[in-house]
Amino acid sequence: MWRQASDDVHVATVHGEFAGFIAEGFGRYTAHDAHSRPLFITATRSEARVALETFHRSAASPRVLR
Repeated sequence: MWRQASDDVHVATVHGEFAGFIAEGFGRYTAHDAHSRPLFITATRSEARVALETFHRSAASPRVLR
C-alpha cells in the first residue's frame, strides 16, 4: 500500500509494516528500502514505485541455494 507522506515523499507498507519510500528531488525519484538506503534513481514516480515493488517481491521470494 502506498501513502503520500508529504508533497515529495510516498511511503510503502506491506502487511502493515514499513517497506520503503520514494523521495522526489531535483527532477528525479529515489526509491529507498525499509532501512532508508537508496536503491534506485528513476525519472518518474511510477518507475520508482515499480522498482521498489519489484525489489521487495524479489527480496521476499524463497531462494534455492545450490
